Amino acid sequence: MYDEAIEVVIIDTHLQDSHSSAIELAKTIKNTKPDQRIVLTTTSPLTEIRNKVTSLGINKEDVLVKPFALSPIVNIASNLENFYLEQPTPALYS
Repeated sequence: MYDEAIEVVIIDTHLQDSHSSAIELAKTIKNTKPDQRIVLTTTSPLTEIRNKVTSLGINKEDVLVKPFALSPIVNIASNLENFYLEQPTPALYS
């Protein structure tokens, strides 16, 4: 087990080519750590998996339907306690 807390877990629903595998993984994580934040990425419509994810305590805002912009991931990451985004160093021109 890790000494440091994992702030967010991102799971793709196509894990092992099965929606149930990702949902089962999320359920296992939630059973072990009920307050763990889980973000799911999927190609399925939200209406198709809404009941499964809400029963696990996953917010609908944490279900990202592909294709999605990068901004939701950046927003999630920027709100993490230990998040640090290194800014690129500007190129020096002579």
